[in-house]
Amino acid sequence: MPLVTVVIPIEIDPVLDPKKVEKAVETALNASGKRMVEKFNRTTASWTGAKPVMATETDMKEGSVWAGPQGDMGSEGTRKWVWLDGGTEPHPIAAHGLSSRSRLVFPFQGPGRSYIAATIPRTFHSGPHRKIGPIITPRAVNHPGIREPRDWSGYMAAIENVLLADAVQAALDVAMEG
Repeated sequence: MPLVTVVIPIEIDPVLDPKKVEKAVETALNASGKRMVEKFNRTTASWTGAKPVMATETDMKEGSVWAGPQGDMGSEGTRKWVWLDGGTEPHPIAAHGLSSRSRLVFPFQGPGRSYIAATIPRTFHSGPHRKIGPIITPRAVNHPGIREPRDWSGYMAAIENVLLADAVQAALDVAMEG
């Protein structure tokens, strides 16, 4: 499952008060986790249907913070996040239901022209999406796959590595002063 883990190597001067340093680093890690969850939630704000529940964990021994969808692939919201974040290969989709007459229902105007996504790769924004075309009701379709993975996890790690390194350094500077 895609997730974001940011690890910052920490070298602590033995003259510093270890409790002050630990508290300062913990504050920086928690702030990083909060920022990541806020950005991930902004990304899913306009989603319809199930949304992933975002969570964060810090590990003081490792000097790391993790953020991403809570739970496993059994959650519909987590599955949507994972599929969009990492992309998917083309795959068949069949109608499910109690009746052998079950059908999929969606608008279709032709490959690549029936849907405008609400999210954009490597951005933490979610806007309105549009479904375009006449409604069709096939029993099965061949989904073209998600060819443009959103890569929120990779993008977040790149951003947070810089922000967290600066925040940890600032926290250590404060601990040294006082």
